[in-house]
Amino acid sequence: MADFAEKEVISMDDYNLYCHYVAGLVGIGLSNLFVASGLENTELTKQRELSNSMGLFLQKTNIIRDYHEDLYSDRSFWPKEIWGKYAGELSYFTEHPRDKKSLDCLNEMVFDALQHLSDVVEYLRLLKKENIFRFAAIPQVMAIATLAVVYNNPKVFTGVVKVRKGLAARLILYDLSLESTLKYFKRFSRVFLRKSPAGTDQHLKIKAWAEVLNLKIDNKQ
Repeated sequence: MADFAEKEVISMDDYNLYCHYVAGLVGIGLSNLFVASGLENTELTKQRELSNSMGLFLQKTNIIRDYHEDLYSDRSFWPKEIWGKYAGELSYFTEHPRDKKSLDCLNEMVFDALQHLSDVVEYLRLLKKENIFRFAAIPQVMAIATLAVVYNNPKVFTGVVKVRKGLAARLILYDLSLESTLKYFKRFSRVFLRKSPAGTDQHLKIKAWAEVLNLKIDNKQ
């Protein structure tokens, strides 16, 4: 992790490694703790990739949402391999928030994060204890809700975009089962489809992703 005190996040490998250090290892460590406590099956410790994805999905969501705050705090974790395709400087997006290039870059960042959601579904299916499930599932639902808000949203480049507090309150106050969690995932996957410009490559990618995700969600095994 000390490498990133001086090293910039340039490539996608850098980005995934940074997120692994910050959050993926937390996911792996929590899985080990769940098993060590005797509350979850030992199978969970073998699912390092799924555990890692639980952390990466949350961390990438935070990085996308915090673009503006991080930029003006003289730090940034958006990988140049993505943003460099759309601008010469990362600050371009805050100067041109509604520009097509800015929004295309944002949407590519979101799409990259969404690739971890299939692993999140598989991981949550493995959890048996209700309190552990809620502990793991609530942040993941908040993350996809956040991505749905920031997707194609120029306000990301000029401030901090947040999910309505009502959703967080519902998730905390009411029981959250696997079934209801998967319903949230399906609901927000439809939001991405509605917000992506029809007929574009972006829309086709989102559509293909949503179809794969929903197949996994509907799989009862």
